[in-house]
Amino acid sequence: MLSKLLKAIPGVFSLRPSSDYSEFLVHKTAGEIMRDNWAGVGRRMDGAIKKVGQDVEKQKNK
Repeated sequence: MLSKLLKAIPGVFSLRPSSDYSEFLVHKTAGEIMRDNWAGVGRRMDGAIKKVGQDVEKQKNK
């Protein structure tokens, strides 16, 4: 059953009038993707550290 489904998938997609799959292609190298991911982690950690610092200052001022 699964093999029949997998064989039918290309036929189903070929029925679509404009089969432009370019939006699904990866346009970056593995290194670029990893750098972007780690840069995002760094930004989130930086934001979290700043928030903790602000919360500590609020507690000190009470």
